[in-house]
Amino acid sequence: MKAYRKESARRGLEKMDSDFSKLIAPQQITDFEKSSIAVEAIKLIGVGMENRLSQTTQSEYVSVRDFVITEIALNNASQSGAIANMTLAVYTGAKIVCNR
Repeated sequence: MKAYRKESARRGLEKMDSDFSKLIAPQQITDFEKSSIAVEAIKLIGVGMENRLSQTTQSEYVSVRDFVITEIALNNASQSGAIANMTLAVYTGAKIVCNR
């Protein structure tokens, strides 16, 4: 029984180290928000809000979609559960906090 506990404790520490190394650093978030892809997606959202009848290409749609999903994932990083489990009610019930 002692051997199992020792192995289990060791594996637990390895998992914690692995999880810690995968954390997203604030600099990575800043880099993403200033990236050309993010800036272009924000511009496309602005154009779409001003001119709702404009044609959207598939690549523009995918760019905006990916940006929005990434923003949701980064802003909900502390939410338990996978982003795939997020419901529309959770999305529409989101509140703006500190201009985010």
